Amino acid sequence: MNKEELNLILQEGETHKIEFKESLNDIGDIKFKNIVPLFFSKNIRDLNRSAYTTCILFKGDNRARIIDRKDYEGCLIEQVEDAVRFVEKNIMLTYQIKGLVRKEIPQYPINALREAITNAVMHRDYFEAGSNVFVYIYDDFIEVVNPGGLFGISKDDLGKVCARRNELIADLFKMCQMVEKAGTGIQRMKDAMDEAGLKEPKIEASENFFIITFYGHKKDELGRVSEGKEIISINERQRRFIEMLKQKNELTRIDYEKINNTSKRTAIRDLSDLFNKKIVADTTASRTDPNKKYKLK
Repeated sequence: MNKEELNLILQEGETHKIEFKESLNDIGDIKFKNIVPLFFSKNIRDLNRSAYTTCILFKGDNRARIIDRKDYEGCLIEQVEDAVRFVEKNIMLTYQIKGLVRKEIPQYPINALREAITNAVMHRDYFEAGSNVFVYIYDDFIEVVNPGGLFGISKDDLGKVCARRNELIADLFKMCQMVEKAGTGIQRMKDAMDEAGLKEPKIEASENFFIITFYGHKKDELGRVSEGKEIISINERQRRFIEMLKQKNELTRIDYEKINNTSKRTAIRDLSDLFNKKIVADTTASRTDPNKKYKLK
């Protein structure tokens, strides 16, 4: 994200200007005179070696086996967006079909996880060298961890009192309409989990770290979430294609092959499955026409 792109975001939400005047911190030989580098740097670790976000997908309920790992080193807003996309890619998603209405049911409410990741990036201790923000994804739960314990409040005050470690960073996130300033983030996470039929997140705070854990739907629980309605599961290739369809409106079988780096045979089988499940519609009768276009129903 460059300065022009961020300015466009700010113009949509706010009409006043931001003044970057106060210093953020000193780390090593680099002195931050303002927060501009954290929001406009292409590689934030050139300025602060610990100011990045790591997302890790594990197999099972412990850290013994890593399936995927990504380090996100862009500006702070990019780190949030990249981490949320990583989560969306790696959690279960089913579809609830009732008549002509199709509803997505994710394993976790994405807005709760977005809130937690944003808060972790926004409120982490940027003086703390040697540790960064982590998002750990296990089979049935997700942990969001940031360096820096509670700031200015006790655990009992969470969700009731607003306290901000990095005021300028928090102000800019608010101007981008990514957070509220009133200290309501914890309650919004709890509300989102409750609406999804899940227990509220577990919060742990030590002197040096803040950890929030979300417990999602287990695979065998998703049927109960459907309240007896038809639940349709899709694979990871199909999920990627659907996400692209949301952006492009129409795509072909060849697009499917490129998006998933898969064979023609697999693409035809997956697309036929999506069609039969009434998730996508096509434009021609031929199953093998490479120019056939698919769109979401």
